[in-house]
Amino acid sequence: MRWGKGLGPVVALCAVAATLCACGGSAASPYFSRHVEIVPFKGIAFPDTSHAWLAGTVWSRDGLGMTGGAILATTDGGTLWKQQESARTWTPYSVTFANDRCGWMLGSAIPNRPDYNTVLATTDGGAAWEKQDTGTSGTADELSDIACAGATHAWAVGDGAGVGARRGLILATTDGGATWRRGTVKGSLVSVTFADASHGWVVGSGGILGTTDGGRTWKQEPSAARYDLTTVVCANANDAWAMGYDDKNQRNVVLATNDGGTTWKVRYATRAGYWYSMAFADASHGWLVGSDGLILTTSDGGATWQRQLSRTKLDLTAVAFADATHGLVAGRRTKGDDPMSAQFIGSIILRTTDGGATWTK
Repeated sequence: MRWGKGLGPVVALCAVAATLCACGGSAASPYFSRHVEIVPFKGIAFPDTSHAWLAGTVWSRDGLGMTGGAILATTDGGTLWKQQESARTWTPYSVTFANDRCGWMLGSAIPNRPDYNTVLATTDGGAAWEKQDTGTSGTADELSDIACAGATHAWAVGDGAGVGARRGLILATTDGGATWRRGTVKGSLVSVTFADASHGWVVGSGGILGTTDGGRTWKQEPSAARYDLTTVVCANANDAWAMGYDDKNQRNVVLATNDGGTTWKVRYATRAGYWYSMAFADASHGWLVGSDGLILTTSDGGATWQRQLSRTKLDLTAVAFADATHGLVAGRRTKGDDPMSAQFIGSIILRTTDGGATWTK
């Protein structure tokens, strides 16, 4: 199985676990052996070198089912993690933070899980999360990813339901979530990134779309839409990268632009392994993580990549960097090839303070 192929953004789980007591107590160890799994795209938010959040789902002790939700938070760069009590009644699957206090997450209510369209926000670092009225809860819309640019601007993307064929759904707020506007584009959407309040990109079945006006209008960019793109990230308004799969040539690819999306080119391609997540700290320094403990890094904007030693064979499924030296990676192990029925048996969080030269649990 390769990442994202044939799987919905919510169902295709990629995991990081925390050791929790039977009643769901807090965790305070950098290595989590059981019970919490995060989902793709923005499963880790790392806005500065001290503060980070992991969006997760509590698993049963036999690893065969989900029993609740969790947001794990750290204030020391990932040495110690604690579960935030305020998120216990939600199943979060995507999280983004503008700073150490203001953030958003996507989630569904527990235990009924009526939909995967709930947007929640915090202004106190996650001590309290409040549901925001986006007009999607209880609908057939399916949100998959959320991103922000500062404490007032945020965007959530996914599939919008309506008459006829489904279309890509884009929700946007410019007032911290007090109000959200709704827009649609061709093709389903799975990932979103913004460099600032104006410049951003989304990817999905329609390729790459870019905006220069905060998402009010979107333009198809020349991205060779045959690629099955699952992730898009950016460093600024000019430099962005999209990760996915080339079905025709059966290979993983990274596409990049350094002119604000006017042109996109394949910067790197390989048939080796499966890729799950990508992050860039600036226009030069980036990381890819994947199966069997794979960590790749670039210092030239993605033109060349070198492997870093992770000291694990777990599948690494999420990566985030606060700057060019401070990073976090989450990984998991499952038993069974079917992601719908695989047994969740363990996970790990790795951190680095030297750009990945060394990774520690």
